[in-house]
Amino acid sequence: MKATGTIVFGVHPDPRAVAPPALAAGEVHAWRLDLSRGCPLEEDPALHADDWYRANRFAFERDRKRFLLARRALRCVLAGYLGLPARRVPITFGHHGKPLLAGAHGLGFNLSHSGDLGLLAVCRAAHVGADVEEVVPRGTVRELARSVCSAEEQQSLDDVDETGLLAAFLTCWTRKEAVLKALGTGLVLEPSRVNVGILTARGRVAIGGEPGDGFVVVESITCDDQFIGAVAVAGGMSVTRVLELNALGASA
Repeated sequence: MKATGTIVFGVHPDPRAVAPPALAAGEVHAWRLDLSRGCPLEEDPALHADDWYRANRFAFERDRKRFLLARRALRCVLAGYLGLPARRVPITFGHHGKPLLAGAHGLGFNLSHSGDLGLLAVCRAAHVGADVEEVVPRGTVRELARSVCSAEEQQSLDDVDETGLLAAFLTCWTRKEAVLKALGTGLVLEPSRVNVGILTARGRVAIGGEPGDGFVVVESITCDDQFIGAVAVAGGMSVTRVLELNALGASA
């Protein structure tokens, strides 16, 4: 079961103005974030000094702007769940550099962005992952697949013609990345050891191989023809609700 909704905020909104729907246990809110317009200014009330510090490490202005818009949207959405001003959302970093909330908030999140689209997954569990990729040519897809896909995934991709190959590979890759992020390992765990397949339906991915080692549930998220995304939760999910946020930053 999926539900969709749209929340729009404009230039210099009240940072607590994003009012997300109630988030039940077992539910995942998958926020699609528009990063195509606007650019936050230094006095933007939603952004923290750390956001600007991190943004200034980007070499290109386009990447800097997208990072700031994604970070602004992240803080505004989390502020709505937590009932805090956006700038005071306590984002910190865990093992392997995964962002998380400091303190016992009982809320997990993960953010990914590619091109002008962000994907933010929020749930009442710490172990959640999200990934989104823009559908643009990237090297030789079959060579990439041999380096990151399991033998079973490679065999499935061998049956896909060239027309659908990139989309099939990115479906597999986003699901794999979402699972790795949910586990909190990043690429420390070899991607080829995580078998997620190339189909978009919700699936259960066993971790480890021994009884009781646990599992992650992963599901592809429809973005549009230009983007492919996925969310994953360690231990499972019952409902994924897809929401839209038109993240317009302040502009002159």
